[in-house]
Amino acid sequence: MFDIYGRYGAPVESLKEEQIKLFLGRLVRINIFKGQHWHVVQFLKEIGKIFPDLLIDFLLSRLKYSKTEEGSKSYDPLSYSDFDYDFFDLSKIKDGVKYVRMIRDLALDPAGKDTFWLPRLFKIVSNNYSQPALDVLAEWIKSQDGQKLEAVSLYAA
Repeated sequence: MFDIYGRYGAPVESLKEEQIKLFLGRLVRINIFKGQHWHVVQFLKEIGKIFPDLLIDFLLSRLKYSKTEEGSKSYDPLSYSDFDYDFFDLSKIKDGVKYVRMIRDLALDPAGKDTFWLPRLFKIVSNNYSQPALDVLAEWIKSQDGQKLEAVSLYAA
């Protein structure tokens, strides 16, 4: 199915939001970033253009699942390869900087904090620390708030 929309270019716009939620929901527990799943990544690329909220929810669900007992066993919520994310610059989407802020703000939440995958997600969503992402980080740096400064250091790696 993902091949049809990713590799062969069937328009993702033909899918309803509820259908996409269903597809993404089924992918949360599948280790899609291990092995050759180019077609799934291409599908996610198209989803990010049309329904960025769904894409962010999906990626956050994967992070959350990775912290469960079942998900902590040989499961990668995101890809290690930067190549897989060359399209996720949500900071360029109208109001897209809100996604960058949302990911940044998770560093203040002890339940959501993750020193490996959360910075990776920030890098993905910000297209490798694009200027809007750096501006978002600068908001906390300029705040002089100790907790925010400590949290933003998570993304400085």
